Amino acid sequence: MNSSTKRITCKDLFSVIALGICLTATTAKAQHTGDVIIAVTSNGQLTADPDGFVPELNYFDLPVGGVFFPGWADSSPGFDHLVVARPIDNVFPMQSGAIIDLEVISVDPAFQVVVLGNPPLFLDEPGESTFLGDHTLHEHITFHINADAPEFDPNQCVWHATFVLRDTGSTAYTDSLPLAFRFTNVELEFKGGDFDDDLDVDADDWEAMATCLNGPSQTPQPTNPAITICEVECLNAFDFDGDLDVDLQDVALFAGAYSG
Repeated sequence: MNSSTKRITCKDLFSVIALGICLTATTAKAQHTGDVIIAVTSNGQLTADPDGFVPELNYFDLPVGGVFFPGWADSSPGFDHLVVARPIDNVFPMQSGAIIDLEVISVDPAFQVVVLGNPPLFLDEPGESTFLGDHTLHEHITFHINADAPEFDPNQCVWHATFVLRDTGSTAYTDSLPLAFRFTNVELEFKGGDFDDDLDVDADDWEAMATCLNGPSQTPQPTNPAITICEVECLNAFDFDGDLDVDLQDVALFAGAYSG
């Protein structure tokens, strides 16, 4: 572990046991999401395999965390290693000697990474890091939106966390490009244009569509508190083609779903 890693002592042994129980409870979802698959490129740079969970192309909805994780928490997506080379995508397995750390570049206020241990690690500052494993790594850490944090904003629905993969072993692979995760406390569920959940697609939903519309390859930026200020609610209702924006293609598909 490098010197920038933060260790926070538990108040007592019960805290460690409780964290272990909660971490175990939150791993169930991992079997259904896919992990970040760590590989190297042909020029020796660490990277995320595009066939795994690609942070930049996804949101991840965290379930309610429970008593010991106030707010929302999950130990998914995890981190795994590439087994078979795929030259067409320029991804290759790591070689023996790799020692892979996950280092924090930035996190939103009230967001933290929890790593089970005695004591556990709480990572929420740039430069802090945790050991993921060697070239055969498979690790699940816990991502936590902390509703008890003084900085927690109840109107926020997406928390950003950016990390870099770093090899401190003898293979000395180049650092990965930043991995930018987006975590939300809103369940990801496509609603087919029914923004207000009243089992129709009508003028009220059109008003919400207009609020969410922001053009191709642009994250929705709704600013009307009377409708929504949450980009995930926009995507849930109006991202018909699943490309993480609300644009004119989605408007055309919305018109086809319009029932009045």
